[in-house]
Amino acid sequence: MIKLHTQTKKACVCGNGRSLRPGKKSLHKTYAACTSMTGLRLLIGLAAYENRLLMASDAINAYAQSGPLAKTTYLVVDDAIREWYYERFKVFLPPGSLLELQSSIQGHPNAGANWQEKVNTTLTAMEWNRTITSHVYIAEK
Repeated sequence: MIKLHTQTKKACVCGNGRSLRPGKKSLHKTYAACTSMTGLRLLIGLAAYENRLLMASDAINAYAQSGPLAKTTYLVVDDAIREWYYERFKVFLPPGSLLELQSSIQGHPNAGANWQEKVNTTLTAMEWNRTITSHVYIAEK
């Protein structure tokens, strides 16, 4: 994708999550939490009623920031990745090459669970408490 006004190139690397060996089952955790709209509306209503401050955030490249993978995973490079790799590292990768992933990418079976674990660990370390019924964190300050 090229932005029209800046001519900057942007790309998104996605995996298809399938095994390299046909017929092999994936035993990865594929769940990632998502707050229900009912829970979110309730939280917003209670915060407004009690005159509390609400904060929200979004993460750029969330899966890539989720940390190292528990199991070694490889990406089969296509022509676009090979071109990018050459421009970045000045090393030519032959067709069909494999690159070891250092963190999750979109489409990796563990991507959602890895990101959820990162969020839980970070917010718990900041002494935020998770609600029992929904994946919402509350800071008692």
